[in-house]
Amino acid sequence: DKHEAILTDTVGFIQRLPHQLVAAFRSTLEEVAEADLLLHVIDVSHELYQEQSDAVYKVLEQIGAQNKTILTVYNKIDKLPSKNALAQRLAQQENSVCISAKSGIGIEELLALISENLKLKSIEVTLLIPYTESEKAAKLHTIGTVLEQEYKENGTFMKVRLASEQLEDFEKFII
Repeated sequence: DKHEAILTDTVGFIQRLPHQLVAAFRSTLEEVAEADLLLHVIDVSHELYQEQSDAVYKVLEQIGAQNKTILTVYNKIDKLPSKNALAQRLAQQENSVCISAKSGIGIEELLALISENLKLKSIEVTLLIPYTESEKAAKLHTIGTVLEQEYKENGTFMKVRLASEQLEDFEKFII
């Protein structure tokens, strides 16, 4: 829906990550603190997956990113026994999804969850842009999602969803 996202992969977290190693990777890990959304991917087939998950949260706390929106992605769900209740229990957790990156199971659900959470960072506004500022209306088609557009006597009427930080350029047109 025309939202732009930058995806980065940070250094893999390991259980009991030494403080010196956190310091060495600080610049890489700072990207995490700046992110709008974190995907915490967990190998659910690993016997120590819970301990590894806990280690990630401890490192997030060390770098000041513990309050970020985090989507928990339980990967390798296809490696669990088919009658395993764990997958059903994990899928019930808020902001989590069970997937298999290898087979594609759950990928659509993951993309929908990402999109849903990124929309929380956007805002819907109604604008009336004078024809003398038509470049602004054109820009909205590039940077946002135009939900409605109508040509009126005094300008272009638009309902648009865009990132809140982009709103400043259009504040004088809000109706």
